[in-house]
Amino acid sequence: MGAILPVEPVADPTFTTTAPSLATSQKAPMRRAPSERFGRRHAHPLTLIAWTLLATPSLSTCGESTQTGALGAVVSDASFDGRSEDGSAQGFGSDPGEAPDAIATVHFDVAEPDSAGVDARTSDVVSPEPCGPAAIPVLDVFPHGFSVYIDADEFSLVAGDADQPGEWEAAAAVVLPAEGPSATLFQRNDDCPDLRRTALRLAPGFPGAAATPGSDAVPLDEPSTWAAEVVDVVYGGGVDEGWRVPERALGPATNDVFDVLVLGNGGSVVLSLDTPAMDGPGPDLAIFENSFNGLTLEVARVEVSSDGVYWVAFANASLTKEPVSSYGSVEPSALMGLAGKHGVGWGTPFDLATLAGTSEVESGWVDLARIQYVRIVDVVGAGDVLDSFGAPIYDPTPTFGSGGFDLEAVGVLNAAATATEELE
Repeated sequence: MGAILPVEPVADPTFTTTAPSLATSQKAPMRRAPSERFGRRHAHPLTLIAWTLLATPSLSTCGESTQTGALGAVVSDASFDGRSEDGSAQGFGSDPGEAPDAIATVHFDVAEPDSAGVDARTSDVVSPEPCGPAAIPVLDVFPHGFSVYIDADEFSLVAGDADQPGEWEAAAAVVLPAEGPSATLFQRNDDCPDLRRTALRLAPGFPGAAATPGSDAVPLDEPSTWAAEVVDVVYGGGVDEGWRVPERALGPATNDVFDVLVLGNGGSVVLSLDTPAMDGPGPDLAIFENSFNGLTLEVARVEVSSDGVYWVAFANASLTKEPVSSYGSVEPSALMGLAGKHGVGWGTPFDLATLAGTSEVESGWVDLARIQYVRIVDVVGAGDVLDSFGAPIYDPTPTFGSGGFDLEAVGVLNAAATATEELE
């Protein structure tokens, strides 16, 4: 938590350790089909067709609104497809460049839209083109010297937690300071009154493996509540029938490498939490995988939602530079914002504060005081899938039998008050 004012990017920036590439692509919030709404009835086929026709780019473009962030900085919403960073339907088990074999889908509790067939919050979201710059994706911590693409006419990088910009510069990328615990990035565009301010935590590198100094691994006895229901599963390729057991992902982490739901290569799962999570001190969620040695790490991207309709994705980064062979090793200190970073018995933390400036949150579509759903999407780590900064994500590939992400549990570290508790 703390001094973070992130906003998801309009463009897909590219990260390298030296000269960033400047490839970009436009994003826009997407309508959710009835199959992504989680109530108690299945959607009628005609309703699905109607939603498909309605989900056009011209009706799903979201502009910016200027408002004051938690630290008093003026920030702006940025257009963003909450489903994925690359525009693909992550929640349905697909990854760019990889078509998982034999994808199977299991749906639980799928609801119809309202009687009008259109969610009221998406019927009038078209607004003028914004003038403010897009912010960088925000990680819980950035390594010293990390290079980030920016989409702004000018930027000012100030050491520490600053309220005002310093000297302005014009560049396509910014290199974060080589030392110090924090920095503040300001961005602006010509002929636009809005400044974008992003507070950044810095460290020598990403936190390392469990039980090492500075590790961010979460012990299995730390969460207060857990996922209580599997809402939807999309199995990717390379997963045998014996591993397709959704209920194994529910309840507390067990430290048992066999007590897992295997998603398969490119598969995904949506879970409903027993008690909603909220943005509180430190990390708010922990996701547990089953790596037996803490180095054979199969990773996944993570998204959250308040209602099962609108989703926002955590930013992520991978510093692994070369492909990883089947059941090969990945250093935990090369990963940030990806589930599966730690071995069995240890959870990977996720801080909702890093999502505070995203358009989904600032528009009210996702409420960080009440996160009910978590979506986990396996990354096929052959390098075709890119992280939030444009770098390829590598993990052991290919994998078979129990291929892809092996989910043991999803724990809540900061639980929101239930309706009963609020009445009391």
